[in-house]
Amino acid sequence: MRVLAVALLVALPSAVRADDPDSAAPSKTAPRTQTNLSAIAEALRQGDAQSAVDLASVALDTPDLPIMERADILMDRGLAREQLGDHGSANADFTAAIALTVLRPDELARALFDRGVTFDELGKTKEAIKNYSAALGVDPKFAAALNNRANAYRRSHKLLEARKDYQQALVI
Repeated sequence: MRVLAVALLVALPSAVRADDPDSAAPSKTAPRTQTNLSAIAEALRQGDAQSAVDLASVALDTPDLPIMERADILMDRGLAREQLGDHGSANADFTAAIALTVLRPDELARALFDRGVTFDELGKTKEAIKNYSAALGVDPKFAAALNNRANAYRRSHKLLEARKDYQQALVI
């Protein structure tokens, strides 16, 4: 499932949003952060997770970094850290992005899902289930979250719940 999460996120490049008033405002850092976002996304697409982490870490030190870009960079760095097997740090990045409370609903669902994946990788099944459930609270048709939650339920010997989630994921 981690591979699915990685594949899904790499397919969704980070970018400044046209509907975000902060990103439309002129800023000394806007062109630079857009370049950083592009470079980080490209490193992820190329499978160079360490470069993505390094670029993201430098970008996060940018003074006056717009909050939306900070959230995007945290998400990208979390994904890169997950690819490197650094699940605890990835979890911290996803948590920090969520805590900024600026993610659109689709992004929030993705962040909660990704954090659930890191909890799963850390062997924290209950926390993983909570995050997959939270992602489904934002997007009830998030098939990957249903599937991952079903897997977690199955590992927890909650077979009826697992079956319901597997069936719903197949319907979606």
